[in-house]
Amino acid sequence: MSLPDDDPGWGLGALLAGESALLTMRQVWLAFCNALVVFFIVLSVMELESDDPPFSPEAGAIGLLALGFVLVFVSWQLLRDLPCANIGALLGGYRNRFFVRLAFAEISALLGFAAALVTGSLLPYLGGVVPTIVGFARVAPTRANLQAEDEALRDRSCPHSLSALLRDARFGTGG
Repeated sequence: MSLPDDDPGWGLGALLAGESALLTMRQVWLAFCNALVVFFIVLSVMELESDDPPFSPEAGAIGLLALGFVLVFVSWQLLRDLPCANIGALLGGYRNRFFVRLAFAEISALLGFAAALVTGSLLPYLGGVVPTIVGFARVAPTRANLQAEDEALRDRSCPHSLSALLRDARFGTGG
């Protein structure tokens, strides 16, 4: 089945065979998501224990939940508009913003992983991973998210379509 706008989709065949920047970004995004699952598995199979943790697991979970949402919000407020001067600026700006937003979103999960080891409980990781998942979902290079990006660009009278540029194999990953 052909997808609208020539979107190659998320299928394994497309992700492994594709040469566009879009497919590369989807592979990277999936790798970050897989890391969250691996961290959870590692913490789940470890015998977490701590005789006298420096803070309670519940406090760690609540703190990381709050910190994570603040970081996701800040990254979205600071990095709004993409440059539209030329194709290179647009693609480079999108890639940079993608990675910064991923990094900001992942901080709470990484801190939650460390806090889980310190407290001997899975709770801090779970508290930290919730905002990470929200941040990852917002930055995911999905068709809907890219259409929203294109609408925002059109509203600013940008002559370029980000989704079309990302699908174009000529731009690959080098932009």
